[in-house]
Amino acid sequence: MIDRLDVANNVVIGLKFWARKRKREIELFRAKKKRRENAHEEELHQLEPLSLSFGGLYAMYETHMAFHFFEKARQNLRRPRLQRDGLLHPLRFDVTIDHYDDALCYKYFGMTRAELRRLYEAWGVRSVFHTQSRYKWLGESAFIIYMRYMCDMVHLTDPAIIQEMGYRGLSYMVEIVNEFDAWLYTKFKWLYTDNMDRWAPQLKRWRNMVRAAVGKPYLYHKYGWVCMFVDGTFTRTCRPGGWAMLQQVLYTRYKKAHGVGCQGVMAPNGLFINWWGPAPGRHQDNWMVSKSDLTKHLRSLFDLYPGNVADRRMLRCYGDLIYAETLEISRGYRKDEAHTDAQRLAQKAANHLLNGPRTVVEHGFAKIEQRCPRILQKSSLKPMGGKRIQSLLANAMFISNCHTCLRGSQVNAYFASSPPTLEAYVNGGVEPRHTHL
Repeated sequence: MIDRLDVANNVVIGLKFWARKRKREIELFRAKKKRRENAHEEELHQLEPLSLSFGGLYAMYETHMAFHFFEKARQNLRRPRLQRDGLLHPLRFDVTIDHYDDALCYKYFGMTRAELRRLYEAWGVRSVFHTQSRYKWLGESAFIIYMRYMCDMVHLTDPAIIQEMGYRGLSYMVEIVNEFDAWLYTKFKWLYTDNMDRWAPQLKRWRNMVRAAVGKPYLYHKYGWVCMFVDGTFTRTCRPGGWAMLQQVLYTRYKKAHGVGCQGVMAPNGLFINWWGPAPGRHQDNWMVSKSDLTKHLRSLFDLYPGNVADRRMLRCYGDLIYAETLEISRGYRKDEAHTDAQRLAQKAANHLLNGPRTVVEHGFAKIEQRCPRILQKSSLKPMGGKRIQSLLANAMFISNCHTCLRGSQVNAYFASSPPTLEAYVNGGVEPRHTHL
């Protein structure tokens, strides 16, 4: 067994001898130069042999000792080393999906072990992850610890969690959670942050689903052909310390809390097809619509509707009363739009027809919190901390979408719809699992 301290000690001793040799050579050169300046040539000629002979012998000795210790260290380095992981904990192991049965998988992740394996394979997780401290994690182990972190309110300092994760150190687990979070966001953000044009073949099916859910004709000249829904959500964060202006930006008097807002567009298939955020908590939903260019993305999608220009102009994304009416976004009647009591009652009844379908987006936000309760813990959302709030919230929504592809959702039951298969969704597919719906 190699002793790493002995190797380091030999290298240090060799360097010391080599430094002494160089220091001796510099001293002899300076002494020689000084004697040439201050003494006569005859006196210098008599002193040189003695000093040079003594310095030469001493330099030869130091050179020999330096090479001796360097060679000794090099021989030790050739010996077989112990594995680094074995020095951390004698019981360390790599946690895998097979360590959990169906009951534990449903308790921790909300799905069976076969579905968890299917999710792991669909994501195409790398075989090995290397953290900032160059610690190596197997891809399956990194996947398990990240899903445990997001889908269950676990504390990485809990001894039971440390034992479950293979006796890994706290710093190593924190690093792999951040590394996997960044990898997942970078790989799949194109599914929900870019334009929505790939969903164009489903617009007609979604429009018919909304009509069937309403049950009776509604005012198309007011609401248009509603085929999707938009809303914003507010997520509480820690109160940022230090800069007072940052506290004012994140604080909202409506919620009386610090936090950030996100905007989601939900389709009748139960998936968020567009996600934007986070935005400072003080801003409302119209501000997020403006900054996210949602109207441009919706117009680009609606222009691909298979029909004439008049039909394309009728398509709408429905929102609550706070949104401003545009050619792409519609909302219900506000109180100040009615002039008589009869007109007010008629407008209230018209709004009631679409209130039920509109709340599906609220169910979508609720499912994100149910599947990934980590985002409800304010200590995990620190604006001035090391974790990225943007990737954490977006990945929570993406995990919820993947869960919908595997097991469906309340939205699918309401609209009698079907989402795409998991493998099709992560690869950009849009066709529903059951095409007859």
